[in-house]
Amino acid sequence: MIPGVLNFIVYQGSTFGPAILTGYSDLAHTIPANLTGFLPHARVRKTPNSPVILDLLPFISNGVGGEVTIPAVTDENTARLPRGNYIWDLLLERSTGEVLGPFLAGSFIIGTAVSRA
Repeated sequence: MIPGVLNFIVYQGSTFGPAILTGYSDLAHTIPANLTGFLPHARVRKTPNSPVILDLLPFISNGVGGEVTIPAVTDENTARLPRGNYIWDLLLERSTGEVLGPFLAGSFIIGTAVSRA
């Protein structure tokens, strides 16, 4: 399986999110995937084996509707993130412990805004 690509740009000192992601079980994107009972995982790292820079703390917000929500990261918390180019992905774990995915993956850039409040 090839994951979908979703790239994020986050600015230090600015609130990021929330992001609501919807998975579909068909190519036409008309039938939401039933995610009831799954546990999502999404983390940001420099490389696949490096320490976690940010746990995105995703949760199933509408299991039958196929929705996973990445909650907002406050401006105070983004201010503490180190600038740089990172990667992230989204995996789903069944209640049996079986891990599926990644379903989404991409770059996760942490930058500094030009204009500041």
